[in-house]
Amino acid sequence: MDPKIDSGVKSCGYRSVEEAIENNAASIPFNHERTIDVQCTIDVMDHLLACVATWHMGHSLAQTVFSCIYLLKLERTSLHALLHSFCRIVRATCNSVISVVSDTRVLMRFC
Repeated sequence: MDPKIDSGVKSCGYRSVEEAIENNAASIPFNHERTIDVQCTIDVMDHLLACVATWHMGHSLAQTVFSCIYLLKLERTSLHALLHSFCRIVRATCNSVISVVSDTRVLMRFC
């Protein structure tokens, strides 16, 4: 968490994930007005897809996909069915890609 040596740290003012959650940096989109809830959910999903695309372009998994608090603290999204499902799918997809790449590298050595 030192900006001089950690390229993923931005000047956001938070020292930990828990501190960011306490300051409502990644609130779960629940609102009495359904339109706002849907818009916020779509924004989060769009951001996660952008992070996945950036990871596929060669950037670090930790600094792209897992920079999202929703994926780091998945249990927070359990009350929001759509967001929770989407986050679980993103994590499962990342795990699958990592497995395929790892298995391929092992199989290529034996060929």
